[in-house]
Amino acid sequence: LNTQFQYSYDIILNPTGGFKGVVPFLTVLGMLFSCRTVYVYEFSNDLINLPPLPFSIDGDIYLRIRDALKIFKTEVAITKEAFLSKIKHYDKDEENLFLSFTEPYPDEPGKITLSALAYCLTTIDDPDPYCYIAKPALEKFNEIKDKNKKAFIETLINNCSDPIWRSMKAHSFTGTDLLVIKPGNTPERLAGLMKDNKFHVAVIFTDHKEYEKELPKYSKKAALGYSFEEWHVNQHEREMAD
Repeated sequence: LNTQFQYSYDIILNPTGGFKGVVPFLTVLGMLFSCRTVYVYEFSNDLINLPPLPFSIDGDIYLRIRDALKIFKTEVAITKEAFLSKIKHYDKDEENLFLSFTEPYPDEPGKITLSALAYCLTTIDDPDPYCYIAKPALEKFNEIKDKNKKAFIETLINNCSDPIWRSMKAHSFTGTDLLVIKPGNTPERLAGLMKDNKFHVAVIFTDHKEYEKELPKYSKKAALGYSFEEWHVNQHEREMAD
């Protein structure tokens, strides 16, 4: 799955055989991450496709808990209080929601560790989150008025380096082979491609009509010829603050 998120390869899950408890877990995992999931039944000559269900990860919830999940990369188990304290804008009524990403740690009563699904999220997550942005896109970004510029950073560019967030915000658009990112019901859009294991922003849009009209003019082949600059989240947040 990590390979698919980084390089856009097609991964096919086959939860046939083995421990029966693995079958529903892998099936749900495939549905969450839009992976084709198939099953081989011993009395059938056909490959059985397990159809996806219309649900996914809540992107806002994931962004809030992302830093808390990272704690488990250095700590095998921690108290639930330490975990919950790292969640952005945490409210005590959300305790059960966020503890669903964890499970009790059997060797140390009173402590928790990552659930199997949350562990998958942390392995997919990029340990060094930054992206690249094409110079023409950066020039267009610099022309955006300050208030809208801040929103554009927070809504799109700061997040596009994250492979899980990209998968949740990917938008199908006929006419281009670039990966199009749509954050929600807002006019902001960006499109880019993966290169050297990092996302490269090729073009940005602040107007929906312009986006629909101009995006078909862009392609991966053309974007590979662009000059790109590194985009580091903290650097641009400091520039906006100044």
